[in-house]
Amino acid sequence: MRFVMRFDAHIHLFEHGFSGERESGAELADYLRLRARHSVGRAIVVGYEGDEQFAGNNDYILSLAAEHEWIVPFWFIDPSHVTVAEVQDAADRGARGFSLYLGADATIAGRVPTAVWAALASRRAPLSVNATPDALDSLGHVAEALGDAPLLISHLGLPGRVDTDVPREVRTAALARLAAHPHVLVKLSALYAIDPAYPHLTAMDDVRAAVDAFGPDRIIWGSDFSPGLDVVDEDELFALPPWVEALFPAPHRERLLRTTLLRAIEED
Repeated sequence: MRFVMRFDAHIHLFEHGFSGERESGAELADYLRLRARHSVGRAIVVGYEGDEQFAGNNDYILSLAAEHEWIVPFWFIDPSHVTVAEVQDAADRGARGFSLYLGADATIAGRVPTAVWAALASRRAPLSVNATPDALDSLGHVAEALGDAPLLISHLGLPGRVDTDVPREVRTAALARLAAHPHVLVKLSALYAIDPAYPHLTAMDDVRAAVDAFGPDRIIWGSDFSPGLDVVDEDELFALPPWVEALFPAPHRERLLRTTLLRAIEED
């Protein structure tokens, strides 16, 4: 396959690192180094302020985006307090998309005012969502309210470790139901959360289930820098395991690594 400059669908950048204990900008320097090594062109930087230690992350990633054109910043929204005015202001300041964290709580998405979904839809602003299967079913009405704005489901819908008593069909059913909405894309990221040992062989069934439901051209690759470095090493975080390469032969692999996401967010 010809050389492909990747588009990373999911990274985090915190001023003092994911640990909160690093020098200002050290985490950015790490990603710049890894970005060069692994041929990453652009990257969605997913904002997160769900914990007190990460307060101010939205402003931080917008400031980075003003200095680094490869950064595509997604503004974190607090579902209990988000307003249309906040969405409009964030977009005016440079936010290209938005991020929402549901965890396992199926009630959280319902707290977001319908006018906020309409504001995202009117801008065709992408929304990145972290949610487990317990919360994914609450996203059906969100997908409808967003119109054709891309809805990006992080980490294969967080099905959890395979060493549980939950059958795979149950783990993957809620994600599969979202495939009925053509603007929903799935991030192939954080395989370590399913199987912490590279090459994450026991995650294969979850990935196959996503491919079966959505097709290979609605799956997008993300590194999950830097949280994933608590589990795997740098090269493993950015590597495509051989079995993933087999599931995504050319030209599907180029779409996985770049072109599907480029089309979704209308970047050249």
